[in-house]
Amino acid sequence: MPTLRRILKYTPAYSIMKIKPTPETLWKRPAYLPYVHLPLADEVITHAEKHLGCTLPDDFLNVLRVQNGGAIRFRTPNSSSELIAGIGPTFPSITTFYLKDSEEYVDFSLDGLVAFDGDGHWYHCLDFRSDAKNPSVSYVDLECNSEHQIADTFSSFLELLELDIKNELVITNVSNLDDARSRLQELFGSQLQQGVPYWMCHAGKNRNDCFWITGNKVARGYSGEPDSFRFEGNALLFPELSPDAVFFESSVGHLDSYRAILRDAGLELVDIESAWHAPKKSQSRWR
Repeated sequence: MPTLRRILKYTPAYSIMKIKPTPETLWKRPAYLPYVHLPLADEVITHAEKHLGCTLPDDFLNVLRVQNGGAIRFRTPNSSSELIAGIGPTFPSITTFYLKDSEEYVDFSLDGLVAFDGDGHWYHCLDFRSDAKNPSVSYVDLECNSEHQIADTFSSFLELLELDIKNELVITNVSNLDDARSRLQELFGSQLQQGVPYWMCHAGKNRNDCFWITGNKVARGYSGEPDSFRFEGNALLFPELSPDAVFFESSVGHLDSYRAILRDAGLELVDIESAWHAPKKSQSRWR
């Protein structure tokens, strides 16, 4: 009996910040360099298409021409999607996902699927099975033996993505990262320790009682691997905010107490959308 393919249509998600995912706005900064391949070249595309047995669509390649794979700032609703794989010799690459090895575990064909994100159980795939020239995008769950078409094209898939800003907090009334560090050291009496790309403060005796801050301006990429491809220069975590914006992060259990201490000191923690929409007179120091 032939397998019925369900079509799952997501409604395009539009952030209050009105930031649409494009090849230029898509990529997360700082880039995790081991996931980024060397800049895309025509011969790399040709070799990948020969290996995969298909012609990759221009809207997908246009994304990789800006950055050849890596973590992205957006995600589909209710999904753990977090990257778009590029083309290269190491994981993650669209040439290193081997879905065909799982053919025996599902009752639908995996031939014609090119995965660009996934964790071994589920994948987002360019789906060439119905149209060899104009692939749709499908969600495939190997563990649950299910598949869903979620977009007619890769461009339509990008329109479904929403900005991942749920847990991002901005400190108001500080002029820059150095000012924030000085104010917080005075409040908590503890030295901030540098990380990549964060500064961490131990605010109590318990090792878990700590928080992190980072400025909006960071290195374009970071890596623990000495041979990784390196971006030069800096980038903004959130290009929509001022380079001097300062972000705050802590465990949920301690957040309320930190918020109260900061408020008493004339500082506030606001979410990204509130920071973006704050009146100019109240955000002039940090936007």
